[in-house]
Amino acid sequence: MTSSRVTLGFFQGFTMSTWVVIFVSAFMGQTVSFVLKYCDNITNRFATAASLVVTAVGSSYIFGTTISLPFCVGVAILANAFALYYIPGEVLVKKDYEVLGYQHLSSETLKDENA
Repeated sequence: MTSSRVTLGFFQGFTMSTWVVIFVSAFMGQTVSFVLKYCDNITNRFATAASLVVTAVGSSYIFGTTISLPFCVGVAILANAFALYYIPGEVLVKKDYEVLGYQHLSSETLKDENA
């Protein structure tokens, strides 16, 4: 008896989107290993959050996934956290002066500003 059974390879049936997912996942793995090795913990957290945003936007564009209001609120909070962490302190203090005025600042802050 001869067998007419055909052995299919592991990659049989992979579509282009499957290959894209494989390569993107491999790239993300390399990126995560770089971030974990060379960056501090807060940068790691921000990179993880940013990757979630990029993935959601890409998923929405490619697959038509809807982005909900709670996700947009989370992205807005994330953007504010990025800004507060990475903007130099002098710029933030200057903005405080413009918004609040000098009467709301402590005397030590004013002494440091005049020195």
